[in-house]
Amino acid sequence: MASKALREHEKELKDILFYSGNAPVWEEMMAERARLIKERNALEREEAERKQKDKEAKVRIIMNTLWLAGASAVVVPLVSALFHVITNKGLK
Repeated sequence: MASKALREHEKELKDILFYSGNAPVWEEMMAERARLIKERNALEREEAERKQKDKEAKVRIIMNTLWLAGASAVVVPLVSALFHVITNKGLK
């Protein structure tokens, strides 16, 4: 409802400006509107890209942590067993 009223008022303003010989004012207003929309879209796109990069960075951190934990789960017992074998052989 409000959108329809807004469009009607906009058309009235356009008609008034055109009939009064101020068509360039209307064209300037529309150019400014288009510029603002482009600017807002660019900012929204940049924000979405930043959020995506942040998500990707978080996933990389989690994956690196999991890789480190997995590698540690394999390497630490092997090194411990090797140390145990070497130290027990040296005593015998």
